[in-house]
Amino acid sequence: MDHQRTIDTVGRVLTILSSLLLIGNLIGGLTFYLASSGSEASKAEDPMNFLADYYLAFCAVMILISLAYLLSAMALRKGKAWAYKTVRTLTMIFILLIYLFAVAMGASIVMTGGGYGPVLVIAFVALFISTPLWLLLWYLSKRAVRKLFV
Repeated sequence: MDHQRTIDTVGRVLTILSSLLLIGNLIGGLTFYLASSGSEASKAEDPMNFLADYYLAFCAVMILISLAYLLSAMALRKGKAWAYKTVRTLTMIFILLIYLFAVAMGASIVMTGGGYGPVLVIAFVALFISTPLWLLLWYLSKRAVRKLFV
């Protein structure tokens, strides 16, 4: 298997996906800001209200992650060792954020008496979304791939 060619493809795919992530969070943050200007922050203990109160901060963090992902993906195609480490680290952070968001949404549903059915759906969606990221980590952990970045 030609790992250098595959790394180039992985870099291209990550460049596209990080660009979409960047655009989506820019638009989401701007839309939320414009739609919520003038409204007060909620004081309830519901986790979804907490997420809504800090949605702009969440978007800002995701914008920073997607920018770092974008720069790292472009450098990964060139075989830079720092990019390899950064992509792996950002992928782990992104997986963690997916699961933390799913737990917060699940806790909100359970606290409001929504039952466990929707929580299972959220867990399945989080697993579904994170599977390609786990596969990326698995591929980048292969010995032959690691040797390309030494």
